[in-house]
Amino acid sequence: MPSPRVHPQSQGTEVSSVSSAKEVPSDLERKKEQCWPPTRQCLWITCMAFLVLGVLAAVIGLGITFGIPGKPASWPYRQCKTASQHPGFLCEDLETCLPPSLLCNGKLDCSHGEDESAAFCGQMPSSLPQNLIFKCPNQETWTYVDKVCDTRNDCGDCSDESEASELHSRVGTSQ
Repeated sequence: MPSPRVHPQSQGTEVSSVSSAKEVPSDLERKKEQCWPPTRQCLWITCMAFLVLGVLAAVIGLGITFGIPGKPASWPYRQCKTASQHPGFLCEDLETCLPPSLLCNGKLDCSHGEDESAAFCGQMPSSLPQNLIFKCPNQETWTYVDKVCDTRNDCGDCSDESEASELHSRVGTSQ
């Protein structure tokens, strides 16, 4: 018959696995109690961060959807008068003054190409400086002010060929 084996018992110098197993859950429970529920300050900061991110996302989304409105900020400095005394478009070189009809015509007339930029040519005619265009009375068509009174009926009702339209295009030069 086999003899029973006897294992030596420790005298308390070692930590038993039973006692440490009981301590670990109590430590976890204590930590959990300290972290949950979150404090009001923590909730407030989290909510504000999400609010700021939401507003930022909305602004970016609207900017992408509708584009950035307005004309270039430097527009007042880009006005000039052409040889025919009509308002013109001043290129970045600050020397070249283009007649309005050369804007957005698919050809780079300014040395830096600003006359074909998306800022001016993006949503014509609303993206163009208003003193460079003549709006026809039907509000559906328009022409450049240098094309008013050029013997071509651009509006379809000859309103761009009358004396009143010439006066309107001259008023644009004083603006």
